[in-house]
Amino acid sequence: MNFGRFIDWPDSAFSSADASLRVCVLGENQLGRSLGQFVDGKKAGDRTMSVSDVPGSAVAEAKNCQIVFVSASEIARAAEIAASLEVAPV
Repeated sequence: MNFGRFIDWPDSAFSSADASLRVCVLGENQLGRSLGQFVDGKKAGDRTMSVSDVPGSAVAEAKNCQIVFVSASEIARAAEIAASLEVAPV
């Protein structure tokens, strides 16, 4: 997740100045715990990173994430998901 270190998000992308940078897996988490073990607690700039699973039916919740991994289980809805997230700082 080194690319998280090279992206600048607007302050409005976070709920507070000390909020973590959320990496979310939308849909079935085929990565299992691997992503969490690799990312949770690591730093991206001044922010601590955390991993969250987001059900495929909760695309609106993904707007609260800074990085969204769209699982293969959601591939049929990729255009819908992209359109839903395009105005969010994701």
